[in-house]
Formats: sequence, C-alpha cells, structure tokens
Amino acid sequence: MRATRPTARTAGVTKRLRRLDPDAFVSFCAALWRARGYETRREGDRFVARRAGERLVVLPRPARGPFERRADAVLRWARGVADGESAVDVVVTPVDDSGVSRLADRYDARLVGPTGLVDLLLYGVSRAEADALATEHLGVSTAALLSTDATTTDTGSSRAPTPTAVAAVVGVACLVLAAGLAGVWAPSPTATPDDAAPPLLTGAGTEPRNATDNSSGTPGPTGSNASVERYPPGVGADSVDAQRLARAHAMAVSNRSYRLIIRQSDTDALDGDRRWDGVWQHAVVASDGTWLYTVLGYESLENESSLVQYTRYTDGEFVYRRTDARNGTVYERTPARVDEGVGVHADRTRRYVSRYLATTDVEVDRVSWRPDEHRIVATGRPVSIDGGVSNYTATAFVDETGFVSELTVEFTRTDARDADDESVRFRFEYAAVDDTEVRPPGWYDEARAATGTNATRE
Repeated sequence: MRATRPTARTAGVTKRLRRLDPDAFVSFCAALWRARGYETRREGDRFVARRAGERLVVLPRPARGPFERRADAVLRWARGVADGESAVDVVVTPVDDSGVSRLADRYDARLVGPTGLVDLLLYGVSRAEADALATEHLGVSTAALLSTDATTTDTGSSRAPTPTAVAAVVGVACLVLAAGLAGVWAPSPTATPDDAAPPLLTGAGTEPRNATDNSSGTPGPTGSNASVERYPPGVGADSVDAQRLARAHAMAVSNRSYRLIIRQSDTDALDGDRRWDGVWQHAVVASDGTWLYTVLGYESLENESSLVQYTRYTDGEFVYRRTDARNGTVYERTPARVDEGVGVHADRTRRYVSRYLATTDVEVDRVSWRPDEHRIVATGRPVSIDGGVSNYTATAFVDETGFVSELTVEFTRTDARDADDESVRFRFEYAAVDDTEVRPPGWYDEARAATGTNATRE
C-alpha cells in the first residue's frame, strides 16, 4: 500500500505530529476517528473503530528515532505475521517511511501517510472539530499550523505552483475558516477590505426551519406500543433514493439564508471537465437571488497545477465575477438564473447529494449526539462515479424535511492518472441557516461600470 507523498501543505501539521510520543499519537488518531463519526476502543498500541456496521482495526505508527527504526526492521523481519495475531485494517503514520509501508503490506492494510492524515484532519471533519483536535493534541490551531508569510501567485497562472504558494493558499483558506469560528468573515486574498461579508452571527446553529409537510417520509414500526419513526423523503430504514432525497434537500434550502462551505481534494468538478487537487468554496447566501461566492484552490492539469481564484456576486438580476489575473482585474457579467425552481447553490448541493449517496449499500440510523437527524452511511459501489473506486464511505446527516446539513465522502480512486492510488476527500456543511445576511462587495460598482451597467446603485 502506498502513502501519499508529503508536501509543503502538510509540513506544519506533520512536524507537530512527529513530535508526539506513541501514546499521544494513538490518542490523537483515536480522537480523529471519533470526530469522523466512529466509536473507538483503545487496545494497547492500536484502537478499534466502529461505525454503522463497519469495524476497523487502526494501528497508529508514530515517528521513531534511527535506533528504534532499525530495531523495528529487525523485529519485523524476524516475526513476519505471527499465527493468531489480530488483523489490522489501517496503518496511520506521520512519516514517509518505507518501513511503515512494508508494515502495512504485511498486514495487507490501507496506509494513511502524512498527506492523507492531514487531509483527514482538514477535509474529513468539520472546521470546528479540526480546530479543536489541533488545539488539544498539537497545542496550536489549524490556522496557525498552516499559515505562511509567503505571498500567493497571480491568478490565471498555468505554471506549477511552488511549495510556498500551495502553503499560502491553504493557509489563507484555513485562516478564513478559523475566522468564521471566531465570529468574523475574512475577505478573499485578492479582495479589498470592502469585500468582506457581514460578521458570522455567533450562536447561530444549523437547525433548519420546521417542515409543514412530511408526508413523503417513510414510517417505521407501527402498533399500539410502537413509536413511529419518520424518515426524510427518499429515506427508509435501510434504503435511500438519492435522487428523491436530493430534490427534497434542494427544496428545503430554497430561498433561505445560510453559509455553505465546500472542501474537496483530488475530486472532479460537477461539470466533469475539471479535477481539483484541492479547493475551498464558500457561499454566503441571503436568498436564491442574492449571494456572494468565493473559490480558492488548485486545478489539476496534465503535468502541473493551476491556481484558481475568483469571487462572484449576484444582485438578483446579474451575476458579476471578479478575477485577478496577471494583467489586472477582470470583470464578467452573466444573467442570474434559477435551476428548476431552486438557486444555484441549492442546485449544487442537490447534485452532490445525488452523486455521492447513490451506492449499492446503505445504512440509516440515529446517533446520540445528533438526535434530531438521521445519519446515512453509504458504502459499497457508488453508481454515479466512473472508474475504479475502493474504500468508499459517504456519511450524511439529514432532518425530516430532507435537509442535508452535512455530507462527508472518502474513497480511493484506483485508476489514478499516475502510478499511485488517489485518496479522495469531499465535504460540505451548512452554518447560520436562516440567520445570514449579504451586502454588495466593495467592487460591485466597479464591476457594474466595467460590464456596461450603471455605476450607481439603485
């Protein structure tokens, strides 16, 4: 099994992880798996993780000194796999070490290396959980870990990014996420101070409005002494109609205010003509006709990566796009649109729900820490993803109206462009539902003038 090669993006985190002693590293890994929805039980130098019928034995392998590595190599060579030794499903390490790779091969286990481990921290859990994990176990916030003094490259450059440029982009994204936790909205890296959206309202939760009609839900057990389990539209006790649930989700968020954060790593864009090495997207939505949308990431090209960075704002009539390229700022204008009665961001998450929850195996339950929502765990073979896929898990939390407040996806793409398998991460989550406002960015008048509309706001 191959681990993803470490990059400058992971350096700050892996440096801290390598300093952890064996017991502290196991504790960190167990906490990370718990944040991903697993129940964990420590068993010496490893732990057992359970989630919706899934059982994994995870063996964290911390960084070790030269003498310890040599001793381990001799011991592994002498032992092989002993009779009766418990199986291991996942080996986790903060170091890029051939000895750990051989250890994973010996167990026939999946290897999560430095980059994969950081991806789990950044993409596999919510921004609040990631920051809490980093603060508790590494002694510093994720923003501080990944921030850098380097400046970003110009937007529109098609050359391969330097390591400092990659670190800068991810650092900015994490700073924005951390700012959201602190109660403020940070502007995009190329924006003027006037581009900032209004402060994130502290204390605003993600609870959606109450449904007035849930007749499309599927009832559970019946009888004089049995409670009725009401399922979201398209969801049953052990099944999910992803298309129907996706439509219900889109209607549940239509014309509501919210913040939507999407993070992706090694994934295809919805239109199918772009592959993201890594991207962060943030939509601040007042209604279907008024929103501010920021994209910051790297597009994967044949032999390099290209920085993609832009902001879009709509006033209900037109969508204005600002892109900062080498030759200056470029503004574009297109008509605002609504797809099938829902806004563009509701339509975007509708298609993600439809894509990622359509699989051959599904389990539906409730968890104690989110009693007002159903948890959907989709595994097996995803029917809407082409090519070789393994280790697929998509986890969603859904209320009775069909509102999907959170969707996390992890899988391995086995037909990757290069020789190594790709670990794919995807996550969207909603915040400040029904409690978000949007005002025009500072460049709104300039965009109107540049695209041929009146410069004076009406």
